[in-house]
Amino acid sequence: MAIIADGADLATMAALGMDDKSLVKRRALLEELRKRIAAPVKTSKRVVLKTPQKLLLAVGEVLAYPICQGKPINPYAVGKEFEFVKA
Repeated sequence: MAIIADGADLATMAALGMDDKSLVKRRALLEELRKRIAAPVKTSKRVVLKTPQKLLLAVGEVLAYPICQGKPINPYAVGKEFEFVKA
């Protein structure tokens, strides 16, 4: 905020050779940024479930996934030298 307020950024850009048209655009952009930084943070009310979520599976259904020698397989490890790849 201090860099924007005292014009240090614009002075640095002018010293580096930024043209006047670009400095005017940068000044406007910095002013907008200052307003956004100073504005209060908007918070939204947290959504709380009113009833429990429905279950994904019905009674009697089974979830199955691949395993190798009793251990789950990592789907991101394809092509590496793991025992389940060799199996």
